[in-house]
Amino acid sequence: ENASPRLITAKHPNIVVYESSMLNCYGLQQLHSFIALPYLSFKEREYLNRADNMRNGHRKWKDSLMQFDVVGYDEFARELNAETVSNSNMKDKQRRPQQGELLQSRLHES
Repeated sequence: ENASPRLITAKHPNIVVYESSMLNCYGLQQLHSFIALPYLSFKEREYLNRADNMRNGHRKWKDSLMQFDVVGYDEFARELNAETVSNSNMKDKQRRPQQGELLQSRLHES
């Protein structure tokens, strides 16, 4: 049979050899670079992922803010004044019986 040869590609690890010496520190800079480069690549990917997540979060917040209706200041002030007046009326109504009871108790004490 005329069969073409198959190429078998296996993933072989990259083997790197550095000569170094603890006696005179020869080659330690290359060893440090060899260790630091994969770590820095990992950190770069991590920071890029975090930046993407932050961008997405920022965009979502921006989109959600754009969905709200903007209320004019005049309308806001009217509603605030109406709430303040109704709250003060409620407090006055609650205070009056308490003040009356206080006066009655003082009259009975004297």
